[in-house]
Amino acid sequence: MQNKTLQLFITSNCNFKCKTCFGGFSRGNNMSFEVFCGAVDEAKTAGYLYITFTGGEPALHPEFEKMVEYVSKKGMFFSFVSNGSLLNRYKFIINKYSKNLSVAGFSVDGATKKVHDLVRQAGSYILVVDAIRYFVTHNASTVMEVCLNKLNHHEIDTLFSLAKKLKVQGISFSSAIDTGFNKDILLTEKERLSCLKKIAEAKKNFPNIPVSIMSALQNNGGVYFCHALENEGTLTVSPKGHYYFCTVTRFDSTQLGSVFADALPDVIKRYRRLAKNLKRIRAQMVKKGKVSDNFNTCEFCNFFLKQYYQPAKAK
Repeated sequence: MQNKTLQLFITSNCNFKCKTCFGGFSRGNNMSFEVFCGAVDEAKTAGYLYITFTGGEPALHPEFEKMVEYVSKKGMFFSFVSNGSLLNRYKFIINKYSKNLSVAGFSVDGATKKVHDLVRQAGSYILVVDAIRYFVTHNASTVMEVCLNKLNHHEIDTLFSLAKKLKVQGISFSSAIDTGFNKDILLTEKERLSCLKKIAEAKKNFPNIPVSIMSALQNNGGVYFCHALENEGTLTVSPKGHYYFCTVTRFDSTQLGSVFADALPDVIKRYRRLAKNLKRIRAQMVKKGKVSDNFNTCEFCNFFLKQYYQPAKAK
């Protein structure tokens, strides 16, 4: 079985209010340790070896260290995505569980202090750079997570230069999606295509930096527009223990099941059926010319799931 990653959205709490956040600014939802253990146990039984901690800011969960310990004792591996401002809350990973850490991901939304802090929060650039250096110095696989938008898309070359300077093991590019409060920073289709071209050119100058391009940055054409359609790696568990198709599609009406009511293999079957329908409808829309400018891939899935998907009935 291909090694897949189960995304665990363990908390909605965050100390930032970033312009690119697609999770909204609701706070206070923490995954219970019971739900967490149930999700990890299901993943382990289903053959998963990797867990990703997402949020919010994962380290703000009051039982984050206990969760990392549980995954590690199961013989599984974990990754996390952080804004890098709470380094002291992550140092225990290096001290105790570095062998089980697969990837340390840090959000970097600007190659300069001015741009990064504008997108995120004043003073955050220095903090995230320090966090990256700490994990790199301790030989942890560390990547920069970049969400491109109108404020930073001109910095692609300098972002590569920063990645080289910090000696990270990779850089991931996505783009901001429409959340209703960030329309002024959304890239147009023409701008996204330009970003893809700039990334391709930069890769030639920085051949030793692995690059991944996330679905939100892809253009309008094509049916196989998201790796999630072929790999259940974006399957997400919410704080309440509900399975969702993706971290970007966390709507109450789009549940694929729940941790204590559904076996993970059954949830995966629903996931695959949904992916098949997404490709079919996408193909029809492309053929009829109904995929308009600025209707990027994540927004397509959100539109489809809100309009057409019928949630799984709980057992």
